Amino acid sequence: MTSDDPRYGDPVFLQTEGDHGSPIGDHHRYRAMAEGDALSYPYAPYNRRVLTPLIVKALPLDAEEGFYALTFLSVAATGVALFYALSRMGLGGALSLAGMFAFFSLGRAAEYSLRNFWLIDPLSFLLLALCVWAVASRRDALFAALLVLAALNKEAGIFALALFYGLRATGPLDFPLMGRTVLVGLPALLVLVGLRLGIPAEEPYYYSYLLTHVVPKRLEEMTFPEPFGTYSLGTFGLVGGLLPSCRSRIKRVEGWR
Repeated sequence: MTSDDPRYGDPVFLQTEGDHGSPIGDHHRYRAMAEGDALSYPYAPYNRRVLTPLIVKALPLDAEEGFYALTFLSVAATGVALFYALSRMGLGGALSLAGMFAFFSLGRAAEYSLRNFWLIDPLSFLLLALCVWAVASRRDALFAALLVLAALNKEAGIFALALFYGLRATGPLDFPLMGRTVLVGLPALLVLVGLRLGIPAEEPYYYSYLLTHVVPKRLEEMTFPEPFGTYSLGTFGLVGGLLPSCRSRIKRVEGWR
């Protein structure tokens, strides 16, 4: 449902219990942040995902055009960033190109983002791909800066920090790298704390709710048998078929670490 849909803002489509009657759908919330004051939106956790709405607000376009332009550029740039990241990791031109097209085949990434272009996730995809490239290029300061931007866009962006350790560790317990990982991730962690303390919400948002309600529901939906392709092919696209060849290739190019 886009902003010009007659149902937008219709009371029938408003949540009224536990959500202060705010418009239903994440995209409505991000639009409200982009068109209003992004730093004073009252509904958590959306009000702490400020980067995409601030960029859209700064563009010389209306909100709909701004979100679509940012989404399109982010999706396209993510594929390019993945190509260079995989190339830097030594996968070679053919597999790097395959990795780029594998991303474009993901139903829950490229296709869904372009169809529901009001969301913040496309920019998160781009920042994550750039984080992989920064790790592979051993540009720690750049990785730290990208991680800050990822945290400003969505709190889940902080989990990209695991890539810094996972892609470089020489063993399960690489203690020198552990210390450097903490140092590199500290600015983004401080940003997350600052967002939570600096942008109040009318109601507290508990991540325990996701663990106790949302996650079990998603796992139940993914239990086989499923409608063919609903989650497996629809989500992973070409990636499932490419993983075995990528795995054997990665084992032969460990030298980039």
